[in-house]
Amino acid sequence: MAKKDDVTRKLSDKTEFFAVDFFRVVFALGVVAIHLGPLEDVNYTLHYFLTNVPARLGVPFFFLVSGFFLQKKLDDAGKIKAYVLRLLQLYFVYTLLYLPQMIHRYVNNDQPFVHDILVFTKRFFFTGSYLQLWYFVALVVATLLLYLLVKKLGLSDGQMTAVVLALYAAGTIGNAYIMPLIESVNVPFGELAGLNERYILLWAYYKVFDTTRNGLFFGLPFLFFGYLIAGNKEKIHRKNYFLLSVLSFAAMTGEAWVVHKIFGGDGSDMLIMMLPTAVFVFLFVLFIDCDNNERSAQRAKHFRYLSVLYFGLHPLMHLCVDGLLKTGFGIEPHSLVRFVLVVLLNSVVAEIVIRLSDRKYFRWLKKLY
Repeated sequence: MAKKDDVTRKLSDKTEFFAVDFFRVVFALGVVAIHLGPLEDVNYTLHYFLTNVPARLGVPFFFLVSGFFLQKKLDDAGKIKAYVLRLLQLYFVYTLLYLPQMIHRYVNNDQPFVHDILVFTKRFFFTGSYLQLWYFVALVVATLLLYLLVKKLGLSDGQMTAVVLALYAAGTIGNAYIMPLIESVNVPFGELAGLNERYILLWAYYKVFDTTRNGLFFGLPFLFFGYLIAGNKEKIHRKNYFLLSVLSFAAMTGEAWVVHKIFGGDGSDMLIMMLPTAVFVFLFVLFIDCDNNERSAQRAKHFRYLSVLYFGLHPLMHLCVDGLLKTGFGIEPHSLVRFVLVVLLNSVVAEIVIRLSDRKYFRWLKKLY
């Protein structure tokens, strides 16, 4: 860490943001926790809290980081194109990696072949081909929308703020509040459309996109606020962002409780208080001062690579751990043990991938991160 004398007072004075890369790993592990539920066999309340409050800040953090570093690229259409192509490459590579598992599921779901093709096509283009891969689709959509609205349509920061806040509010209502109510009364969207013509657009939207947690309602708001912070470094001074994060986090916890207990939601993909909490946490991380030297830069780059590999590979590691323990030894692992084993295996595989990718005949492995 940097010495106290080197503490920056204004964001524009910062010459490094290495702490961001460390927290990428922390939040990538949060995404793993959402999908594996490490406390599921320990305590339901703790399990619900972990997977629906702190762990949910991971993906918003990634969008904020992307928007922050995208700010300088937005003036260059060529750089935006290269960035989008890189995201699509990651999406295609990981889709191919999980294709055998997807085929296995489709083969065993007793649905006609044409139905499976249509479902896969819809998911590939609109909702993400596999569990965590929706993020790449959402980030591509959010990036293109940000470029279109800011650079092509010329919306000001104030106009964009109003737009993304409205989108996020609508998306959160559609995700955290409307969905649980509909599920609680067991009324399918198809019947809603038949009951009242005002629901037809709602039914059609969910029929295609399944959720509002996507590039429009979710990705764009967080991406924009990352972009906004980067573009206003001179105006952003060091404050007690840790305290603001804690207070906002407490409010987010309360909202998650309301969604669960009153509206009957089983999860909290989107919450109103998630937006300010993620922004305050991001600002807190941005102001963490680190030594600005080559060693720190290399460590930060390594953390960045690890975060992508944790995010991309953890479902495969989960399959490997469950396959070995359940199929090989007939053991049903405890949720916390399973989580630890998956993270350990993922860490080993990630290190192997990174090290091998520097060798001549294994450079293709760089496509994984």
